[in-house]
Amino acid sequence: MKQSLTLALVLLALSAFPAHADEPDPAVDSGKVKAELSGYLETRHYGIFGHSTALEDKLTPLLTVLGKSFDDLGFHPSWSYGNTNRIRPTLKLRLGEKASVVVTPEAHSQHGFFGKSGDSVWDYISLERAYLTYTMDVFDFTVGKQVVAFGHGLLLNPTDLFLTRPPGDLRAEQPGVWAAKALFALTDAQNLTFVAALREEACCSPTLIARYDLDHDAFDGSAMVAWRKATEEVVFGLDLKGDVEVGLWAESTFTLNTADTSRWHFTVEGGLDYSFDVLSGWYFAIEWIYRGNGLEGGFGDAPASYLTESLTLDPKNRPQLLGSQYFLFLSRLTIDAKWSLQVLNLLNVRDPSGTVVTQVTWLPKGYLELTLGVNVNYGKTGGEYALTAPDSPMLPADVRGERLSPWVMVTLWGRFYF
Repeated sequence: MKQSLTLALVLLALSAFPAHADEPDPAVDSGKVKAELSGYLETRHYGIFGHSTALEDKLTPLLTVLGKSFDDLGFHPSWSYGNTNRIRPTLKLRLGEKASVVVTPEAHSQHGFFGKSGDSVWDYISLERAYLTYTMDVFDFTVGKQVVAFGHGLLLNPTDLFLTRPPGDLRAEQPGVWAAKALFALTDAQNLTFVAALREEACCSPTLIARYDLDHDAFDGSAMVAWRKATEEVVFGLDLKGDVEVGLWAESTFTLNTADTSRWHFTVEGGLDYSFDVLSGWYFAIEWIYRGNGLEGGFGDAPASYLTESLTLDPKNRPQLLGSQYFLFLSRLTIDAKWSLQVLNLLNVRDPSGTVVTQVTWLPKGYLELTLGVNVNYGKTGGEYALTAPDSPMLPADVRGERLSPWVMVTLWGRFYF
């Protein structure tokens, strides 16, 4: 039923698109109103190796007792194949010179290793963007479901309170939030931004943000303060970026729980990048991340229970990183604007465990993108990237220590732009 419904939605959406993506995007100009349609159709296929495929049936009763399911964890270990599909059109209406409306629905499905059950059509269709923008000389106002994104880091961006960026897909679409955002230009180099935002799963618990930005010739700086009602936290942030032969950035936040002032933590992300002149198209970056509220699990100690932590978190707001300290290395080589080779290594320093993501991307046409990748997880058994079933008397003896997270994942992604 899920596959049939998704296929029908895809075919219906495609019937409205131009027959060939080389043709100009359709635009209807009626006076001062212009409509533009763009988007993409994407399919992703995964081969998963090195995990125990016999655990799901045996662990499901325990998860049921805990009020969880493998749907909540985002995977089904009984499968060694996974597939995700989505179609994501965007309609933009330009209302004269100062206003525009953007609407982005999405139809999606997940199968096999990533399979998720759904009870209604809304489990396969979502509204990702729906916002109105109004622009004046020194004032921009945006209201609706939109991306509220800040920061310069590669992965975490501490000053971005809504970011979700998986290490294996740095270009992943960012989640939209219902928000009103106002930007005031104080000078050509200084801005003030105010945001009031609501997550769909946290209605009536707004996040309020005030941010000051300074844009200098070789230096950008930002300071922010935010209030998160859902967690009763106030967040102070600083974001710096400079360019002196190499690119440098540093981001930090201090978070204080106002209901219990003994609960506070720092988050820091800093790094540098460089594009080589000798070998044009080669980009290199390194980054260090510290999460004061992350799990420790030091060298030589028993590993922190990342599995237990995953089970206790809200699946809709689970952070991409669970540990306290990480080192990230990224190298990307682009050839003739058609080929790209990228290698990313993310290491949980205190665990230690990590993941290496290697991807080769080919753009045979301007409207078609193919990516072949290999993800390898490594490290200490029981760590964040080497999850195993715990050695607990609550579990059958034959499943204790069995591997939950795969050693290797081979990926093939295809995206058609229209």
